[in-house]
Amino acid sequence: MPTVKIERIVSCSSEDSNYPAANLLSCDSKTWKCKNAGEKQASVVLQLEREAVITSVDVGNENSAFIEVLVGRSSTPDLGFEVLLVASSFMSPMEARSGSNPNRVRMFTSDKLSKPEAEQKWDRVKVVCTQPFNKHVQYGLAFITFHSVTTEDKPAALSNKLGRFLVKDDNDELNSISAGSLFARRKDVETQPLRGAAAIREASSPASLARHKPVQKAKPLKLKEEVSQKNGTQKARGENSERHNSKAKKTEEPVVKKPRPLGKPFGRLLEGVTLVISGYQNPHRANLRTMALEMGARYKSDWDSSCTHLVCAFPNTPKFQQVWGKGHIVCKDWVENCHSKRRRLPWRRFALDKRDQNKPESEDEIPELVQDVPDPPCQQDTGGLSGDDDDDGRPQSGSDTEDEIERVRAVNPYDEDTDVDSDGELPATANLPLPQLHDFFDGKCFHLHEELSAVVRSKLKRYIIAFRGSLVDQLNGEHVDFVISNKKVQSKQLVVKPDWVWACNDAGTLLPTGPYQLM
Repeated sequence: MPTVKIERIVSCSSEDSNYPAANLLSCDSKTWKCKNAGEKQASVVLQLEREAVITSVDVGNENSAFIEVLVGRSSTPDLGFEVLLVASSFMSPMEARSGSNPNRVRMFTSDKLSKPEAEQKWDRVKVVCTQPFNKHVQYGLAFITFHSVTTEDKPAALSNKLGRFLVKDDNDELNSISAGSLFARRKDVETQPLRGAAAIREASSPASLARHKPVQKAKPLKLKEEVSQKNGTQKARGENSERHNSKAKKTEEPVVKKPRPLGKPFGRLLEGVTLVISGYQNPHRANLRTMALEMGARYKSDWDSSCTHLVCAFPNTPKFQQVWGKGHIVCKDWVENCHSKRRRLPWRRFALDKRDQNKPESEDEIPELVQDVPDPPCQQDTGGLSGDDDDDGRPQSGSDTEDEIERVRAVNPYDEDTDVDSDGELPATANLPLPQLHDFFDGKCFHLHEELSAVVRSKLKRYIIAFRGSLVDQLNGEHVDFVISNKKVQSKQLVVKPDWVWACNDAGTLLPTGPYQLM
């Protein structure tokens, strides 16, 4: 598949002097990087050598977490750019923080590109790179290649084809005309079979019809034979109509309407569904989980082999790529519509992937089973037994017992933490004892000067109290041992910097105050 050459760099948001955007025009190993580490995003606009239909894109990464490709036209710059390739993941958060796999290469074919942009011609491309997971690296592109279909026709096809019609090749024998040669070859030309439109015209001409269908003279029928033929045709028509009516009756009799699918109680509509939620935050995440649990679904924090559905907010995310092909990926509307309409709807109507939406539905709707309220039972002779219980000792269904009311109140779906996914299982280290802290500040009294910020004061209090020290709010010459401040203050007590406390924590012992004193 031929490639579309990049003619020049139109513009870029920023570039490093050692890795300029012009490196994307050459085939060497140099790359393009943004100027400063931690930029919110980096973009570059490329001018192609001609307008072309882009059928596939090859992208080489350089420390970017997400890369998006947009297209436009140089003839209409005011219209802006359209999305050809949505933001695609090249590095996971863990890979971005550790710096592993920074030069991943991905090839996007036509089925991964957006429609109808992938079917139109463009001559200008904008590439947007982002790296939200690591603010300490410069990022950009290693290379990018665009592929297109060729529009040049072969010279051989032009010599024997004109549009849809084939052009007859010149024959040297036919060009050599001599006296009587055309009449000599007349029989050969007539015997050659006609093709295409010429054959249709020949077959529909009156001369060919008269030639292939000779006229036969009809013999005169006698009166008796005419009457018998008329009666025979009427009987045949009557028999055919009776047979047709009988067949119609037979076919109509076995037609029975398909029974409606049996319903389920509302608490079992999503029975057998184990779902994972991705891309939604509280309180929306908690609402989706509560609605699914009310309809009988099970919830898990991470995907495993027992999961069936992924409720995902965005396509082409790492979670989307992990689950694709292993389960059903739907948007939040599936859970909300099933809950509001009180029926289980087919998941393909709410599929997040367009390829799943175009396929036929694989399941039917399951409505809620509304049970009629039974009439109160008539009092019968129980043979001396109490009327509050049945024969098996269970209470009647006239009202809930106190135990059942307490059990329902005890079930609270909001008790679980919705900030992060958690299965409610404690870690293996939950029962281990707390670590023993040092006590090198035992017997020491500290005063925090008022010039310290609230954050530093709070952190110092935690460290001093943890290491068995004491704090006072007012300076008292008899009791205060150390005054902690970042500036010189007039005090009879020893004034030290907060760095002394941090150094004692790192060393795990009481250090000399000499390097940290403020005289």
